Amino acid sequence: MEIVVLLFVKPTNQDAMNIIKEFEYTHYNSERYCSIFAVGYSDNFYKANDKTYKRIDTVLNNDWYFSMKAFVEFFPNTCVAEVKLTNII
Repeated sequence: MEIVVLLFVKPTNQDAMNIIKEFEYTHYNSERYCSIFAVGYSDNFYKANDKTYKRIDTVLNNDWYFSMKAFVEFFPNTCVAEVKLTNII
């Protein structure tokens, strides 16, 4: 069994940028225990050609991109997403 962590943070929030800057640290400290996915984010170079993705930072020598569209579309209704997250925590 594997633990999966989903991060729901937008780069427009300063706290989110602090989390993003810790991706490398988090990656090395969690890789044996869980997989962490940041919803709406990608380090896929080909996303740079997708107009919905914008470069936000460089982590582990890779450019990272964020798509508000992908973030919002993760759940059909963002209010439902907030309720589900509250129930999980």
